[in-house]
Amino acid sequence: MDTAGTQDRAGTVHRAGFECRSYTHARRFPWMIGKIGDWSIPFGPFTPTQAAAGIGSLALLWQTRESWTPTFGLWGSLAAFLAVPLAGVALTRRAKIEGRSPLFALAGWTRFLTSRGQGRSAGGSWREPRERHLARYRYWIAARPAAGARHEDRAA
Repeated sequence: MDTAGTQDRAGTVHRAGFECRSYTHARRFPWMIGKIGDWSIPFGPFTPTQAAAGIGSLALLWQTRESWTPTFGLWGSLAAFLAVPLAGVALTRRAKIEGRSPLFALAGWTRFLTSRGQGRSAGGSWREPRERHLARYRYWIAARPAAGARHEDRAA
């Protein structure tokens, strides 16, 4: 009996009586910035993590340029403006934290740190159940009958 079935280009596996879909293509190829159809931006496309690393390093270099530009001169500064963002983009190409993109991991940590301390249950905030004070109710505590007592003795 053939258990493998046939697979079409969309990733659908056809077997006798049912079909299965495989979404590994979406997991292997992450969300990309700068790709539209067959066209992509130069040196791209980039993941959101790469874009954040490149733009963030450019912003940091621009904000601190007065402190390091006199040391390197004009050509060294231009080289730094090119090399540092490109190195950041290249180093973050396959970066993963617990199997997730660093930006999505950061979003998860932010959501965790800003959530309520009690947590969530069934889509809403979880609250402690209201306390029940024992003073509202009457409890009668009866003495335990002796081990050898008969049933009639217990009822009395």
